[in-house]
Amino acid sequence: MQSINALSLAPDVRNWLANSRQPCILHVFDHACNLISERREVLSIVTPQIRNGPFNLIVSGCAR
Repeated sequence: MQSINALSLAPDVRNWLANSRQPCILHVFDHACNLISERREVLSIVTPQIRNGPFNLIVSGCAR
């Protein structure tokens, strides 16, 4: 398993993470991945190029 460091997270991200039990991958892009929770709430995991947003978790770049 690979560890990835979070650089920044929006206030709503903590709540999303605490209340999501089985998120699924919704979309995958070059610099972002969208997850969807069982409540149909979306979280975007992004690289620094995308920047902050209301539902973003920014992570350091990682190798594929």
